[in-house]
Amino acid sequence: IDIPRLLLHLRGEITENGSTAVAQVKKRTSERAAFKVWRITMTRPWLYKLSARLGRLFQGVLIRDGKIGEVKGIARLATPLTAWTSDRDLRPVERQSFRDVWRASLRKS
Repeated sequence: IDIPRLLLHLRGEITENGSTAVAQVKKRTSERAAFKVWRITMTRPWLYKLSARLGRLFQGVLIRDGKIGEVKGIARLATPLTAWTSDRDLRPVERQSFRDVWRASLRKS
């Protein structure tokens, strides 16, 4: 089974038929704003690096037993994170970025 092709086909069917679920998602301005921020961050390397550093810095309040599990306390203000972690765990952002590790390995060589 060619899964990528099948997924593309099903996605096409949903968008072409004007699914009500798709229409509801398009109305969610907070979700659209979040994806806009994500796009801006991913297309600017300096901003991506800064966000990764900030993520490493602020994730400390969320990590329990080496993972980000059910979010409690003030962190519950991040509603999408709360919804995601109510049923699953996340891995924390690594202490060093891949680029930092790569640079360190080049210096050793």
